[in-house]
Amino acid sequence: MIATVQKIERTAHYADAMAVATRLQPEEPVFCFSASQLLAKAETFLKGFPGTVSYAVKSNPAREVLATLAKAGLRHWDVASVHEMVAVRDVSPKAQFHYHNPVKSSREITDAYHTYGCRRFAVDCREELQKIATVAGQDRRVEIAVRFVLPRERTSSAHDFSTKFGAPEHIAIDLLKQVVDRGYVPVLTFHPGSQSREPQTYVRHIEAAARIAQAAGVAIGKLNVGGGFPADYPHSKGGPLEIFFHTIAHAAARC
Repeated sequence: MIATVQKIERTAHYADAMAVATRLQPEEPVFCFSASQLLAKAETFLKGFPGTVSYAVKSNPAREVLATLAKAGLRHWDVASVHEMVAVRDVSPKAQFHYHNPVKSSREITDAYHTYGCRRFAVDCREELQKIATVAGQDRRVEIAVRFVLPRERTSSAHDFSTKFGAPEHIAIDLLKQVVDRGYVPVLTFHPGSQSREPQTYVRHIEAAARIAQAAGVAIGKLNVGGGFPADYPHSKGGPLEIFFHTIAHAAARC
Protein backbone atom coordinates (compact mmCIF):
# COMPACT_ATOMS: atom_id res chain seq x y z
CA MET A 1 0.00 0.00 0.00
CA ILE A 2 1.21 3.48 -0.86
CA ALA A 3 -0.56 6.22 1.08
CA THR A 4 -0.63 9.69 -0.41
CA VAL A 5 -0.90 12.43 2.19
CA GLN A 6 -2.06 15.96 1.53
CA LYS A 7 -1.46 18.73 4.01
CA ILE A 8 -1.58 22.44 3.22
CA GLU A 9 -1.11 21.85 -0.51
CA ARG A 10 1.89 19.54 0.03
CA THR A 11 1.87 15.92 -1.11
CA ALA A 12 4.07 13.09 0.16
CA HIS A 13 4.09 9.30 -0.22
CA TYR A 14 4.33 6.78 2.62
CA ALA A 15 4.07 3.01 2.89
CA ASP A 16 0.89 3.11 4.98
CA ALA A 17 -1.07 5.15 7.51
CA MET A 18 1.15 3.98 10.38
CA ALA A 19 4.18 5.39 8.57
CA VAL A 20 2.34 8.68 8.19
CA ALA A 21 1.57 8.87 11.92
CA THR A 22 5.12 7.88 12.88
CA ARG A 23 6.79 10.35 10.55
CA LEU A 24 4.50 13.36 10.89
CA GLN A 25 3.01 12.85 14.36
CA PRO A 26 0.26 15.24 13.25
CA GLU A 27 -1.76 17.34 15.67
CA GLU A 28 -4.23 18.29 12.94
CA PRO A 29 -6.17 16.07 10.52
CA VAL A 30 -4.38 14.87 7.39
CA PHE A 31 -5.88 13.07 4.41
CA CYS A 32 -4.34 9.68 3.60
CA PHE A 33 -5.37 8.05 0.35
CA SER A 34 -4.38 4.88 -1.49
CA ALA A 35 -5.93 4.56 -4.93
CA SER A 36 -4.67 0.99 -5.37
CA GLN A 37 -6.30 -0.19 -2.14
CA LEU A 38 -9.60 1.47 -3.02
CA LEU A 39 -9.58 0.03 -6.53
CA ALA A 40 -8.96 -3.46 -5.12
CA LYS A 41 -11.82 -3.13 -2.65
CA ALA A 42 -14.16 -1.85 -5.36
CA GLU A 43 -13.25 -4.83 -7.55
CA THR A 44 -14.07 -7.20 -4.67
CA PHE A 45 -17.59 -5.80 -4.45
CA LEU A 46 -18.22 -5.37 -8.17
CA LYS A 47 -17.15 -8.94 -8.94
CA GLY A 48 -18.38 -10.68 -5.79
CA PHE A 49 -21.55 -9.02 -4.55
CA PRO A 50 -24.71 -10.73 -5.89
CA GLY A 51 -26.45 -7.55 -7.05
CA THR A 52 -25.99 -3.89 -7.91
CA VAL A 53 -23.20 -2.17 -5.99
CA SER A 54 -23.59 1.42 -4.85
CA TYR A 55 -21.30 3.63 -2.76
CA ALA A 56 -22.56 5.59 0.26
CA VAL A 57 -21.06 8.98 -0.52
CA LYS A 58 -21.48 10.24 3.03
CA SER A 59 -18.86 7.75 4.23
CA ASN A 60 -16.14 9.69 2.38
CA PRO A 61 -17.06 12.36 -0.21
CA ALA A 62 -13.46 13.32 -1.06
CA ARG A 63 -13.05 13.93 -4.77
CA GLU A 64 -10.12 11.50 -4.96
CA VAL A 65 -12.34 8.74 -3.56
CA LEU A 66 -15.28 9.48 -5.87
CA ALA A 67 -13.08 9.75 -8.96
CA THR A 68 -11.30 6.48 -8.18
CA LEU A 69 -14.59 4.63 -7.70
CA ALA A 70 -15.95 6.04 -10.95
CA LYS A 71 -12.78 4.85 -12.67
CA ALA A 72 -13.35 1.40 -11.16
CA GLY A 73 -16.70 1.22 -12.94
CA LEU A 74 -19.12 2.21 -10.21
CA ARG A 75 -22.33 3.66 -11.70
CA HIS A 76 -24.75 3.73 -8.76
CA TRP A 77 -24.35 6.07 -5.81
CA ASP A 78 -26.16 6.10 -2.47
CA VAL A 79 -26.57 9.77 -1.58
CA ALA A 80 -27.93 11.62 1.45
CA SER A 81 -28.14 15.11 -0.07
CA VAL A 82 -28.23 17.04 -3.32
CA HIS A 83 -24.75 18.37 -2.45
CA GLU A 84 -23.47 14.79 -2.72
CA MET A 85 -25.12 14.48 -6.13
CA VAL A 86 -23.23 17.57 -7.28
CA ALA A 87 -19.92 16.09 -6.12
CA VAL A 88 -20.54 12.73 -7.81
CA ARG A 89 -21.80 14.19 -11.08
CA ASP A 90 -18.55 16.16 -11.32
CA VAL A 91 -16.58 12.91 -11.69
CA SER A 92 -19.31 10.62 -13.09
CA PRO A 93 -21.57 12.41 -15.61
CA LYS A 94 -23.84 9.36 -16.04
CA ALA A 95 -24.16 8.57 -12.34
CA GLN A 96 -27.42 7.03 -11.14
CA PHE A 97 -28.53 8.15 -7.71
CA HIS A 98 -30.31 6.34 -4.89
CA TYR A 99 -31.56 9.06 -2.53
CA HIS A 100 -31.76 6.92 0.59
CA ASN A 101 -32.01 9.69 3.16
CA PRO A 102 -35.61 9.34 4.39
CA VAL A 103 -35.75 13.00 5.50
CA LYS A 104 -35.74 15.41 2.56
CA SER A 105 -37.15 18.86 1.91
CA SER A 106 -39.50 19.43 -1.01
CA ARG A 107 -36.84 21.54 -2.70
CA GLU A 108 -34.25 18.77 -2.34
CA ILE A 109 -36.67 16.25 -3.85
CA THR A 110 -37.41 18.64 -6.72
CA ASP A 111 -33.72 19.25 -7.48
CA ALA A 112 -32.91 15.54 -7.23
CA TYR A 113 -35.75 14.56 -9.56
CA HIS A 114 -35.58 17.31 -12.18
CA THR A 115 -31.91 18.36 -12.19
CA TYR A 116 -30.11 15.10 -11.38
CA GLY A 117 -32.55 12.54 -12.78
CA CYS A 118 -32.89 10.69 -9.47
CA ARG A 119 -35.56 8.01 -9.67
CA ARG A 120 -35.14 6.23 -6.34
CA PHE A 121 -36.15 7.77 -3.02
CA ALA A 122 -36.37 6.31 0.48
CA VAL A 123 -39.29 6.82 2.86
CA ASP A 124 -40.21 5.69 6.36
CA CYS A 125 -43.47 7.62 6.77
CA ARG A 126 -46.50 8.56 4.64
CA GLU A 127 -45.67 12.28 4.82
CA GLU A 128 -42.37 11.71 3.01
CA LEU A 129 -44.12 9.63 0.37
CA GLN A 130 -46.59 12.45 -0.22
CA LYS A 131 -43.77 14.98 -0.71
CA ILE A 132 -42.20 12.76 -3.37
CA ALA A 133 -45.55 12.19 -5.10
CA THR A 134 -46.13 15.94 -5.28
CA VAL A 135 -42.93 16.26 -7.32
CA ALA A 136 -42.88 12.99 -9.29
CA GLY A 137 -46.58 12.75 -10.02
CA GLN A 138 -47.45 9.40 -11.61
CA ASP A 139 -43.99 8.68 -12.99
CA ARG A 140 -43.90 4.87 -12.98
CA ARG A 141 -40.11 4.88 -13.32
CA VAL A 142 -39.81 6.12 -9.75
CA GLU A 143 -38.66 3.55 -7.19
CA ILE A 144 -39.75 4.09 -3.60
CA ALA A 145 -37.58 2.30 -1.04
CA VAL A 146 -39.52 1.75 2.18
CA ARG A 147 -36.98 1.67 4.99
CA PHE A 148 -37.91 -0.65 7.82
CA VAL A 149 -36.35 -1.23 11.22
CA LEU A 150 -36.39 -4.29 13.45
CA PRO A 151 -36.58 -4.32 17.25
CA ARG A 152 -33.20 -3.72 18.83
CA GLU A 153 -31.24 -6.83 19.69
CA ARG A 154 -27.78 -7.55 20.98
CA THR A 155 -25.80 -6.43 17.98
CA SER A 156 -22.49 -7.50 16.50
CA SER A 157 -22.10 -4.10 14.85
CA ALA A 158 -19.50 -1.67 16.13
CA HIS A 159 -21.97 1.18 15.60
CA ASP A 160 -25.68 0.42 15.67
CA PHE A 161 -27.16 2.88 13.18
CA SER A 162 -29.93 0.45 12.27
CA THR A 163 -32.50 2.25 14.44
CA LYS A 164 -31.63 5.78 13.36
CA PHE A 165 -34.32 5.69 10.67
CA GLY A 166 -36.94 3.23 9.58
CA ALA A 167 -40.55 2.19 10.09
CA PRO A 168 -41.58 -0.78 12.22
CA GLU A 169 -42.92 -3.73 10.27
CA HIS A 170 -46.63 -2.89 10.56
CA ILE A 171 -46.08 0.63 9.23
CA ALA A 172 -43.73 -0.61 6.50
CA ILE A 173 -46.52 -2.93 5.30
CA ASP A 174 -48.92 -0.01 4.99
CA LEU A 175 -46.31 2.16 3.24
CA LEU A 176 -45.56 -0.58 0.73
CA LYS A 177 -49.25 -0.81 -0.14
CA GLN A 178 -49.38 2.97 -0.65
CA VAL A 179 -46.33 2.86 -2.93
CA VAL A 180 -48.05 0.33 -5.19
CA ASP A 181 -51.35 2.24 -5.10
CA ARG A 182 -49.53 5.32 -6.38
CA GLY A 183 -48.01 3.35 -9.25
CA TYR A 184 -44.39 3.43 -8.13
CA VAL A 185 -41.90 0.55 -8.11
CA PRO A 186 -41.88 -0.94 -4.57
CA VAL A 187 -38.47 -1.43 -2.94
CA LEU A 188 -37.52 -2.37 0.61
CA THR A 189 -34.38 -1.19 2.37
CA PHE A 190 -32.69 -1.54 5.76
CA HIS A 191 -29.38 -0.84 7.48
CA PRO A 192 -27.83 -3.58 9.66
CA GLY A 193 -25.43 -1.23 11.47
CA SER A 194 -21.88 -0.19 10.64
CA GLN A 195 -18.93 -2.59 10.93
CA SER A 196 -21.39 -5.48 11.17
CA ARG A 197 -19.38 -8.66 11.82
CA GLU A 198 -22.22 -11.19 11.79
CA PRO A 199 -23.59 -12.32 8.39
CA GLN A 200 -26.74 -13.63 10.07
CA THR A 201 -27.75 -10.03 10.77
CA TYR A 202 -28.43 -9.69 7.06
CA VAL A 203 -30.41 -12.93 7.05
CA ARG A 204 -32.63 -11.64 9.84
CA HIS A 205 -33.42 -8.47 7.88
CA ILE A 206 -33.93 -10.27 4.57
CA GLU A 207 -36.41 -12.62 6.25
CA ALA A 208 -38.22 -9.58 7.67
CA ALA A 209 -38.37 -8.02 4.21
CA ALA A 210 -40.03 -11.17 2.92
CA ARG A 211 -42.59 -11.04 5.75
CA ILE A 212 -43.38 -7.40 5.03
CA ALA A 213 -43.82 -7.94 1.31
CA GLN A 214 -46.01 -11.00 1.86
CA ALA A 215 -48.20 -9.23 4.42
CA ALA A 216 -48.62 -6.29 2.03
CA GLY A 217 -49.41 -8.60 -0.87
CA VAL A 218 -46.67 -6.92 -2.89
CA ALA A 219 -43.93 -8.33 -5.10
CA ILE A 220 -41.06 -5.95 -4.43
CA GLY A 221 -38.94 -4.87 -7.37
CA LYS A 222 -35.67 -4.71 -5.45
CA LEU A 223 -34.19 -5.14 -1.98
CA ASN A 224 -31.44 -2.85 -0.72
CA VAL A 225 -29.40 -4.65 1.95
CA GLY A 226 -27.85 -1.45 3.22
CA GLY A 227 -24.22 -1.01 4.14
CA GLY A 228 -22.43 -2.11 7.27
CA PHE A 229 -19.92 -4.48 5.69
CA PRO A 230 -16.92 -4.77 8.00
CA ALA A 231 -13.49 -3.42 7.17
CA ASP A 232 -10.25 -4.82 8.58
CA TYR A 233 -8.38 -2.79 11.16
CA PRO A 234 -5.21 -3.76 13.07
CA HIS A 235 -7.20 -4.82 16.15
CA SER A 236 -10.56 -5.56 14.50
CA LYS A 237 -10.86 -8.09 11.70
CA GLY A 238 -14.12 -8.18 9.82
CA GLY A 239 -13.85 -11.57 8.16
CA PRO A 240 -13.95 -12.47 4.44
CA LEU A 241 -16.51 -10.44 2.50
CA GLU A 242 -17.20 -13.49 0.34
CA ILE A 243 -18.96 -15.10 3.32
CA PHE A 244 -21.28 -12.10 3.60
CA PHE A 245 -21.96 -12.14 -0.14
CA HIS A 246 -22.77 -15.86 -0.14
CA THR A 247 -25.00 -15.57 2.93
CA ILE A 248 -26.96 -12.66 1.42
CA ALA A 249 -27.40 -14.43 -1.92
CA HIS A 250 -28.61 -17.63 -0.24
CA ALA A 251 -31.06 -15.80 2.03
CA ALA A 252 -32.46 -13.72 -0.84
CA ALA A 253 -32.98 -16.80 -3.00
CA ARG A 254 -34.65 -18.69 -0.16
CA CYS A 255 -36.96 -15.84 0.83
